[in-house]
Amino acid sequence: MLHITSAWTGLLSDWLEKNNLQCEEIRNEIIRLQPDEYISLGIWNNLLQKACQLKPGCIAPGLEIGQGIAPKHAGILGYLAIYSTTLGRALQSYLRYERLFYGNDIADFNIADNMATLSWHKNSVCLDHEESTMAGIVTLLNGHMHQPLQLTRVQFAGSGSAERREACERFFGCEVRYNSPYTSLTGPAAQLMQPMKGADDALLSLLQSHADSQLARQPEQHWLQDLQALIMRRLPEGEVSQDKLAECLAISPRTLQRRLEANQTNWQQLLDSTRQTLARRYLLDNGLTLAEIALLLGYSEQSAFTRAFQRWENTTPSCYRSQWLKQARR
Repeated sequence: MLHITSAWTGLLSDWLEKNNLQCEEIRNEIIRLQPDEYISLGIWNNLLQKACQLKPGCIAPGLEIGQGIAPKHAGILGYLAIYSTTLGRALQSYLRYERLFYGNDIADFNIADNMATLSWHKNSVCLDHEESTMAGIVTLLNGHMHQPLQLTRVQFAGSGSAERREACERFFGCEVRYNSPYTSLTGPAAQLMQPMKGADDALLSLLQSHADSQLARQPEQHWLQDLQALIMRRLPEGEVSQDKLAECLAISPRTLQRRLEANQTNWQQLLDSTRQTLARRYLLDNGLTLAEIALLLGYSEQSAFTRAFQRWENTTPSCYRSQWLKQARR
């Protein structure tokens, strides 16, 4: 489940106050939050939609809300961005510390044909959240860059009216697409070298140290163990791929790869390790044939399982089982 930092809710509080909109339910929900607390994305989307309904004449309320952003609303990520030396460094900081905002790593970054794209796969189907977040990012960056951000395309997973699209295209200055598979911002990669107005290496270093400390204090999520458990559940259904697992986790394959690398492993190593652990367990059950074990491990043929097991253990599955049975009888 995705969460969002409580600092971001201040963006909504400020918008309500600026527009003299009263809603005790929303205010009470936000007031109860602690500074370092997270709120589920579902609850946040619900509060956001209720707030937007208070201003029915507004075509794209998410844009209005996002334009009220200040660095404090993004927590430490906001300050990491504005004190970075370049736009590219600001982006690197976001990708490195995104868990401090969403409680997870869900963004993906890609450069192709000299165009850079920052995307969030299955981030939200709440258009108000998508609009406010994208507008917030663009507004924050534009306020701290020497040249405004140039975008060629913005994509939203949610659906919007033609009138709302026009409002978004005026704000972002580019084509806007709805009903996309993910939320994204795309623009020329060359602008990643653009300097930030408030660049400060010394302060940035201090902020990064503080961000590292915050990451270290986050509750241990046993991410690799959870991923292995998911692989174990999916193996009997057939060949498990990195793309399929990424889809189950609501992240992109590139993000999954990045997180595995951060844990000093890769997809093939994790898959092999999981299969090896299960194979040893299954071989201790004399009621399972080798063909059945191969299927449980996601292999279409027993021969493929045998070759893999020999690579892991330097012996065949049959010999491994025989040796264990001999020891068990002693």
